[in-house]
Amino acid sequence: MDWDVNPSISFETWLKALKDAPESCIEVVANQTRRDMGFAPQPIDIFAFAAERILSLWEEFRDSPVSRLTGASNITLEAVDNNLGLFGASGVDSPTADPFDGILALHIRRGDYREHCTDTLWKDKLGFFGWNQLSYLPDRFTVAGDTTLEEFDKHCYPDDDAILKKIRDVKMRWEGGHGVGARQQLDTVFLMTNAGHAWQEQMKRRLRDSGWSTVVTTQDLVLDAQQTEVSMAIDTELARRAAVFIGNGVRFV
Repeated sequence: MDWDVNPSISFETWLKALKDAPESCIEVVANQTRRDMGFAPQPIDIFAFAAERILSLWEEFRDSPVSRLTGASNITLEAVDNNLGLFGASGVDSPTADPFDGILALHIRRGDYREHCTDTLWKDKLGFFGWNQLSYLPDRFTVAGDTTLEEFDKHCYPDDDAILKKIRDVKMRWEGGHGVGARQQLDTVFLMTNAGHAWQEQMKRRLRDSGWSTVVTTQDLVLDAQQTEVSMAIDTELARRAAVFIGNGVRFV
């Protein structure tokens, strides 16, 4: 399947092929080019999500039952409920108010992502990925041939000062309403990260020093053995409920 064509056409081609196939089991085999590149066979080429042509599928995906009706598992929901106390009241003054209205969730990649940014994403000139390329989102980033690693790192692997500045700017923008009226104050940060303990503790201190009343990280969550196995789903559900989410648009794999 050649994903250089319109993804909508390719998607419909796959649907027709699978519906019409008499076989009960179908094996997807990579072409020689993909095998030479070391990629496993995929019914949807992952590089399609690195190009804006994937956006032709956005409205169909957004409105589909998969997008609208899929929810978190009971294990995930129980873990979220059990950890609500970590986030405090988040400025809520009514028992009917949403406890997540005052939360800003932030996803920071560390660990082996340093090498991933440098050795793969920047060298392949890969910018924002998937739905992060939607034109109405506040952040835009397109990698050009002359994009330096320093410029790329501002989006792929920002340093601590850049992270704190982004949080501050987003908080001001949100609370100012950006022309649509004032919104509830953000006073709690939920930091999702695979960074080491020392980095997390330092970032928590800096966030508190800059005025955030509550700072919670992934490592602060109290999970049982079963919940630990789906900890990423728990992080995701907490971030989904937060009033504001800041992610890494240069997320490839």
